[in-house]
Amino acid sequence: MSERILHIDADRFDEVVLQSGKPVVVDFYSTECPPCEALASKFEALAELFGEHIVFVKVFRQGNRELAARLGVSSSPTLLFYRDGALTGDRLSGAVKRADIERNLRALLPTELGQAIAARAERRASDCDILILGGGPAGLTAGIYAAQARFKTMIVDRALPGGYVSVTHQVSNYPGFAEPQPEIGRAHV
Repeated sequence: MSERILHIDADRFDEVVLQSGKPVVVDFYSTECPPCEALASKFEALAELFGEHIVFVKVFRQGNRELAARLGVSSSPTLLFYRDGALTGDRLSGAVKRADIERNLRALLPTELGQAIAARAERRASDCDILILGGGPAGLTAGIYAAQARFKTMIVDRALPGGYVSVTHQVSNYPGFAEPQPEIGRAHV
């Protein structure tokens, strides 16, 4: 877990979020929530990138129901962006894309600073033997076999791991199942 992410409860919300001298992004999360788990690694990486200039906060939604209701947060994950104590930017929830988070984070900062951080992120190099584009069933399968063959493997996908299978309500014609499977993405992948 990144040291740049604060875990708070409702009793510290005003102090940490509304009275902060810096912009703030708040992640209302839940346990046993695949979209929350998918967002966690993105949130950590962005906290390392933007954390010097933006405060990153996580709030456990079920443990802070009154605060969530007061803010109109009814699903997990939900990201809220604050500047000078006021809600700003997009309210992001569900299968949140990293690009949408980055766009809102850059909007919290002066233009030049946001562009400089984005440029720094683009210059980061990753060393791998095999780069797989797409984290759907084919990409994940390719990644498993490449890793088993001891290749340094990277899978790149802007959405949830599993591709669209992880967010669809019913999957048909999936190898290994004769009948359509309801919510296979959440229950079995």
